[in-house]
Amino acid sequence: MSKTARNIKTKLKEFKDSYMSSRRTSRKVDKYLKQETTAQEPSTLRNEYRDGWLIQKGCKTVPKDALRNWIDIEQEDESQLKKLSDEIKRLKVGRKLVDAAIQSRIFGGAGVYINCKDSGEAQEPLEKPTFIESLEVIAYQQITGSELQTDPLAPNYGSVGMYTVNGKKVHPSRILHFEPSPIDMQHRQEHGGFSCALSHKMREEIKSFGLSNDAVQDILIDYSTKVLSIEGLIQMLTNDKSGLSERLTVLNETTSLDGLMVITEKEELKKIQTQLAGIDNLLNFILDTASAVYDMPRKKLFSQQLGTLAGAESSEKDYNATLEQYQVDIFEDHIQTMLDLINQISNGSQEPVQWTFNHVVLPTTSELAEIQTKTAQTVKNLFDAGILTDEEARKPFLGSTKQTLLKLDDLEFNRPIEGEEEEEEKKVIPPVEE
Repeated sequence: MSKTARNIKTKLKEFKDSYMSSRRTSRKVDKYLKQETTAQEPSTLRNEYRDGWLIQKGCKTVPKDALRNWIDIEQEDESQLKKLSDEIKRLKVGRKLVDAAIQSRIFGGAGVYINCKDSGEAQEPLEKPTFIESLEVIAYQQITGSELQTDPLAPNYGSVGMYTVNGKKVHPSRILHFEPSPIDMQHRQEHGGFSCALSHKMREEIKSFGLSNDAVQDILIDYSTKVLSIEGLIQMLTNDKSGLSERLTVLNETTSLDGLMVITEKEELKKIQTQLAGIDNLLNFILDTASAVYDMPRKKLFSQQLGTLAGAESSEKDYNATLEQYQVDIFEDHIQTMLDLINQISNGSQEPVQWTFNHVVLPTTSELAEIQTKTAQTVKNLFDAGILTDEEARKPFLGSTKQTLLKLDDLEFNRPIEGEEEEEEKKVIPPVEE
């Protein structure tokens, strides 16, 4: 290589470093390498939840969907069932539990305070209450657990021995404890008996998604090259580098959004593009990762149909299974506690209330009618054959909070078994009172 050629190459490199690279610095300052994770501060999490729709949806959707169809209480005594149901509505049990679950996903923990002022001081165990005034959701920053059981061989390993709410001691029997997910003991000790916030995890994924978008933009810019032929370039590099910089600045400033560029008749512009593959796979991977943080399918988190129909159906089934497990892990014990406590106060019963979660996907009215018709026909056949007693035949339709679309009078239980005489004594189910 001649000396002149080497000088030209050096000057071109210097110009690129001083001008072209400086333009990129404004939009890319090593942001792909220098990412620091912020601390799990409640104020930070609150602001991010308030400003980020994706974090809001991820924190709210699963708890709401899990209890959207509430529960079915099995209670044969209609008067006791009504008292139980009325208290559940008055205390807004379902809403309070969902609110606490949402707060725990935002901040890493929450509690529901059972407000019974007639059962001793707050730091004393909750025993023989006669009235529940209210249920109060307590945010993560207002409640702290202490006296954790740290013995891994103890049956209550990891449980909180005492809570502090706004500086006051509260016994654990008065608090329904919520955590979004299990975590190691050291972390729970450092965070007052609670877990880590899912919103914090989601924040990192959203940041990664934003960085990936920026990276894709930079990649597309790098792989789309504009070649401008300028007459007298060598002379300008040697004698008038400032003039060349001004020329390129004017070129950039006169470039319109649709790609139109103003050049002189002695200049020539060419655009060279290199095809890229895998960009969509990169963004899809980030979307999948964001959905995985909340155990939600993409079409549920982003409110649109993503993927094939078969894949969407499979994701929906997986999501329903996730909701059913979430019901058991997060809500089941708390619902049982509240039902037993309300039943004890309202009905004076010490027996545990029998109940089940309603399915996360309920049948339509027509589907429910078909199910009940088939159930009724099966019960009728068993009753006619003498297999079921009157009480057993009634049980699938009575003593439940579920809505029954059929009446027993419409099922023709009094029709004799085929081949029997009309005069023969028959088993008759008394009509149901309206």
